[in-house]
Amino acid sequence: MRKILFVILIYIFAVSINATFLNRPDSDMVSIKWYTEELSDSRIHCVDEAGNEIHLSSSEMTNFHSLTLENMKKDQVYHYQAESYLGDKCIYKNEGSISLKEEKSFDFVIYGDSRSNFKNHKKICEGIASREPLLVINVGDLVDRAALIDDWAEFFRALDVLPSSFYYSAVGNHEMAAKNFRELLDLPDNELYYSFREGKILFIVLDTNQRFDRYSNQYRWLVKILENRDFEQTEFTVVVTHHPPYSYSSHGDSYFMKLILVPLFEKYNIDLVISGHDHNYQRIEKENIDYIVTGGGGAHLYPVESGNDLIKGLSVHHYVEFSYSPGAIDAKVIDINGNLIDQFSINE
Repeated sequence: MRKILFVILIYIFAVSINATFLNRPDSDMVSIKWYTEELSDSRIHCVDEAGNEIHLSSSEMTNFHSLTLENMKKDQVYHYQAESYLGDKCIYKNEGSISLKEEKSFDFVIYGDSRSNFKNHKKICEGIASREPLLVINVGDLVDRAALIDDWAEFFRALDVLPSSFYYSAVGNHEMAAKNFRELLDLPDNELYYSFREGKILFIVLDTNQRFDRYSNQYRWLVKILENRDFEQTEFTVVVTHHPPYSYSSHGDSYFMKLILVPLFEKYNIDLVISGHDHNYQRIEKENIDYIVTGGGGAHLYPVESGNDLIKGLSVHHYVEFSYSPGAIDAKVIDINGNLIDQFSINE
């Protein structure tokens, strides 16, 4: 698996906009990626804490730039500068840091269905950035039309305020066959379903667009992950999906998730299941598991209906901020205007 650092540039009137975000699967590699509207080359200068320098470059003229740093050391902070030139003209320059230090306590944000409204998604990202989370996880439907590169460029423009957050994502139904999803995002394992750890949280990201029945590779993979958890290193297990097993809204429950996956969640004592698909916020409790629907990342909103297990439901653009410290996860749900609309805690 690779540690991925994205640097995305939007070039407007010759002024670069910071557009850095990170993916950090477990490994000793960091890929630095960025986008320029003009075809240009790629150059990286990186310095570790001891002052050792790394220089990488590619003469390939491209819009989508990717250079990979290898043999990265844990518990280090690296500082880098990324540049692109068109001839002698520097059309892009950005700098930042890559922290590979192990964190005992950290914040992470989960949201999704950013999709078709750039203005809303941008404002949501600005709110997320104000929290300075270590991780950001999207539950899918990043874009409206996955085949159109312009939609992806707009998605990256919204993320230009997240220079220090590691960005992960589930695959939504709007990502379709996930061709551009896999082209533009580098994620762990096969990139469509994967797991990673941060602190003592095990995050499991599933692809509910493809088979997850008992005879599928994904199901067997999931069971293996759950059965082999190191409980000394795992205080919480968080599952992220696009389609929700339970929802009191337009799309409703996923029958096959309730039939196939929910028994696994209950058997293996999953702490939290977070999904999107329905464009609103819902907190549902079933068999001591919190099921969260967070589909308020930008797309048009759906109403929330009533339900016996629905603790809170609001038709509002929002994101969910989680603060992890040993033994506890505290959650705050923040709407697009910065208002606290719900909060809850999960204890070991």
